[in-house]
Amino acid sequence: MQKILHLMINGVNYKREHPLITGSEIKNLGRIDPSAELYLQSKGQNPDQLIQDNQVVDLSNPGIEKFYSQGISQVIIIVNAREQNWDKPTISYDDLVLLAYGTIEKKIAYTITYSNGPKDNREGFIVKGQRVLVSNKMIFNVTCTDKS
Repeated sequence: MQKILHLMINGVNYKREHPLITGSEIKNLGRIDPSAELYLQSKGQNPDQLIQDNQVVDLSNPGIEKFYSQGISQVIIIVNAREQNWDKPTISYDDLVLLAYGTIEKKIAYTITYSNGPKDNREGFIVKGQRVLVSNKMIFNVTCTDKS
């Protein structure tokens, strides 16, 4: 009996018995437009990886592999009580600081919390170097504190 492996595609959990899967198989499984770009979300501070249709991904690595497609329709996010249009599937710590304050000050520490997120990250906080999946009407609170 094969081990059941889990993967997430655009915030939806899928199960699979076989550890190897191609980019086009991921798009088919997640009902993604074949012309869309597919990305593997980084587990660290490395940039997310573009997955080509014929590229093979090994799902047997520790943790759940998270994929997302580029070109999602625009959503509205709420940053410090202000609505913002967003057209990417994820948002980073730096993106949120820039939306909230227009600049990132090195001598200031920022705390970012969120709620009303998609299934796999409903609520929580974001730290420097991290990204989260977004959903329509997702709420972000960005506050700053002087480092001393």
